[in-house]
Amino acid sequence: MIVELFKRVDDFLSVHPKEIVLIDINHFYEFREQHHDKLLDMISNLFGDRLISRPTTTRTAMSYTLNKIWNSTGRVIIFYQPPLPSLRASDINGHAGPSDIIKLPNHVWSRQFIRSPWPKTDDAKRMVDDVGNILQTRVLEDGFQVCQAIVTLTVNSIIRQPTGTFEARFGRRATRALVDWLRQVFDSFSYLLFKLV
Repeated sequence: MIVELFKRVDDFLSVHPKEIVLIDINHFYEFREQHHDKLLDMISNLFGDRLISRPTTTRTAMSYTLNKIWNSTGRVIIFYQPPLPSLRASDINGHAGPSDIIKLPNHVWSRQFIRSPWPKTDDAKRMVDDVGNILQTRVLEDGFQVCQAIVTLTVNSIIRQPTGTFEARFGRRATRALVDWLRQVFDSFSYLLFKLV
């Protein structure tokens, strides 16, 4: 299935040659060294010279411009970091085992190049406030920035929801709160932009 998804990305790039695609791969369960090797080989074989080589530092990555990328064959950045092996078997939790050390190929960017914080709350209003704080305090020199506008369920929030769906109780509220916040932010930005023009 993942091959088909990546193939669709490759097909998209054939039709839209100036697009740059960033793929963030994480949360591995029951993956061992051979699984990581197989996935990395598949990515390499499918995307080939469309893969953008990993820079040596975040500062170097921040010097990449669209023109610089367009003047190369690269169009895909792969962010990929297998979980670090646990020293204790009881801590593995379905991730790579103690002997599974993965060496990343040159075309794979490690987690040092991307920050992906998220609000750690199940409350929709607090989630929106946290998203605003994350966006205001981000440091662009840290590399690529992703802000996940999601609610994070706790054990208590799961226990309090014995029937029904989490979508009804949490998902819809969070979506509504986020859309309202985005409208406010957009209206404020549009007003400011209009005043500047």
